[in-house]
Amino acid sequence: MIFVNSRFKDLVLYADKVKPIDYFKPSVYSAFSPFGTSSAPAMMVKDVRKTIWIDLEKTEDDILMGFKSNTRNEVRKAIREGYTVEEVSDMSVFVDFYNAFAREKNLGEININALNKFPKVLVYKSSFEGRPLTMHANIVDESNKIIRLLYSASVRFDEGVDRKSVGLSNRFLHYAEFLKFKGLGYRIYDFGGINEDENNKEQYNITTFKKGFGGDVKEEIHLSSIAAWLLLKVSILLSIRSKH
Repeated sequence: MIFVNSRFKDLVLYADKVKPIDYFKPSVYSAFSPFGTSSAPAMMVKDVRKTIWIDLEKTEDDILMGFKSNTRNEVRKAIREGYTVEEVSDMSVFVDFYNAFAREKNLGEININALNKFPKVLVYKSSFEGRPLTMHANIVDESNKIIRLLYSASVRFDEGVDRKSVGLSNRFLHYAEFLKFKGLGYRIYDFGGINEDENNKEQYNITTFKKGFGGDVKEEIHLSSIAAWLLLKVSILLSIRSKH
């Protein structure tokens, strides 16, 4: 289980029960009861979402062979061409890298607190010829031995960058992370959610990318207390008003 205390609400991932006090304060339980050990409480607002799990208890060969052929071929090409992967220990390096990417994608920027609020974050980067091309930040559930993708960023919008090279880097980084996390004793890699709505082209394309790694599509229950649900609705209304 991962517990995060933020300024406005508490976030709990992979829990199998809700604390009684959390029914009455702004609380969110994401990926509730991931192994199906308990039913969702009636006093919370329920939303069923989907994600993809990679079984890290498989052999390294079986993990690779579970990829779709295009993904597997690109991973092998990246290995042949000498792409490298290393851990990033300085979280500010990732924050700067992610924010440059976020500005190009019109996403919200993050600060160091977006990472530090989690009990444990593992960040890795993939580089080619000494240039970092992609980075991933992953959060860790030590009790269930689950790794979950939190943020992903690349330099694909930078001037003069070969997007095919960035694609190779991104696929290779995921593969290398699977093996590293397997070696650290983690059982599951959670891609952090998918969106199978074909009308949302960008999110659907990201989902197609994630499905290229095989794995199992899982339904995950997202619970919000009434207070957290109302807080979200108010923030959405304020955001809409600020744009007019």
